[in-house]
Amino acid sequence: MTSATPAAPTAATRVLAQIATLQRMDAKELRKQWEVLMGTPPMPGSAASLRQRLTHRIQELAYGGVAPAVQAALEKVARRDAGEAEKPVVKAVTPGTRFIREWRGQRHEVTASADGFEYLGKSYRSLTAVAKVITGQHTNGKVFFGISKRRA
Repeated sequence: MTSATPAAPTAATRVLAQIATLQRMDAKELRKQWEVLMGTPPMPGSAASLRQRLTHRIQELAYGGVAPAVQAALEKVARRDAGEAEKPVVKAVTPGTRFIREWRGQRHEVTASADGFEYLGKSYRSLTAVAKVITGQHTNGKVFFGISKRRA
């Protein structure tokens, strides 16, 4: 009769064991574990919030973090929310293109530039910004200048 040797624990088994250990730790132990897993002083918060972040970190270390494409998208959103959004790219509009619109009896001419639009000697990031100057209210610039139709 041969004796069976226990199989080596799988990554999933190890992760579950680590998470189960977290459930038994008090706040002081969780803070120590934070320094081990995160490499930084622990964040302020309850034991439950520390446990939740540590659980995520254990899984991240075992299975990998956020995909690079997702990380890039998250960073873009963070920059936008912090007011550091990238300049909009003017697509399908060649610099020098002129947009002419008559509004309330007055002719308005806008010229596309490499980094936006020029109107009355000033630069604007979008046609919408120009349309707002002209109309005094938020108006879709592409619709206002006849580039696209209003959605139903």
